[in-house]
Amino acid sequence: MNTTTERQLAILLVVSLLFVTTLACGQTPSPTSTPGVKTATQAQQATKVPAATSAPTSVPKATSAPSSTPKPTVAPTNPPKAANLGDVVELNKYFIQAVSVEDPATPGLLYQAESGKKLVAVELVVGNVSGTAITVNPLNTTLLDIDGFTYRPVLGGREGQIELVNLNPGERVRGWISFNIPNASKPNGIKYSVSLVGTLQTGLTPSQSGQSAAQLPARTPPKLPKLGDVVEQDGYSLTAVMVEDPTKPGVIFRPEKGKRLLAVEVVVGNVSGAKITVNPLNATLVDADGFLYKPTLGGRDGQIELVELNPSEKVKGWISFQISPGAKLEGIKYNMSGNITLETGLTK
Repeated sequence: MNTTTERQLAILLVVSLLFVTTLACGQTPSPTSTPGVKTATQAQQATKVPAATSAPTSVPKATSAPSSTPKPTVAPTNPPKAANLGDVVELNKYFIQAVSVEDPATPGLLYQAESGKKLVAVELVVGNVSGTAITVNPLNTTLLDIDGFTYRPVLGGREGQIELVNLNPGERVRGWISFNIPNASKPNGIKYSVSLVGTLQTGLTPSQSGQSAAQLPARTPPKLPKLGDVVEQDGYSLTAVMVEDPTKPGVIFRPEKGKRLLAVEVVVGNVSGAKITVNPLNATLVDADGFLYKPTLGGRDGQIELVELNPSEKVKGWISFQISPGAKLEGIKYNMSGNITLETGLTK
């Protein structure tokens, strides 16, 4: 074999070997093969995402996670009923009841009309069920109209304004509170604020069922001395001598419609206390339902004198009251000095 032929055979052998090597290195993996997994280095492990099976238990479940879109609140099946005219609304041992509304109301002697406005009045009951003593004041009220506007009271706007009195547990007071509001407005509710307790609110719309006013909270009548007994406390004395019911009106008396006039003859004494001033306005009448009434000046002739009492002195006279026609009498209270109040019964 010549040299040329040997060279051609060698070249052909090298080419064949290269072709076989290329096929071996470029072989494609089969579809059933699994990719290899390499173990991460320490730096890689710090950023490695935990597998689903190793997630911390503190992560909230999907079912308990808050939704990005707030779900609508389901209305309660029995929502609170709005109070109507005649309903009793209680809060922290106190209550109010709106009895009736006058729209427009009959102006009192002291009322000054305003252009574009009308006078409305609400007959309100404020009661102390079992809380500490409170002072009732018409200025503690606020009227609301159907548009949500608020109005403050007009003092003396209507006759029979609710009294400025102290209410002990079981006592209540009833009277009118008047307001000046625009002619086009309609009263819708009334609020009464009790100091350090809160605000009681009731509506002024009659119930659609037409039911009568709700019953007031029950009370336990106090045990009082009898008519004619002498009550002494802290150096002072009080005696209810007799009751005239009804009584003969005094010369200057101006009767109030829908009320009855009565008078109680009392003796106020200074047994051993400090000097006091006797004033018929210091007295308060209590009926059998716990309602309080303030005196009517000049209601009966012979009214008790406005006088100072030194120790061992006393004074006797009449104190008159205008009360509800069907009210039954329970007792009379007299404020001697400061927080000293004496009370006695009016039945034999």
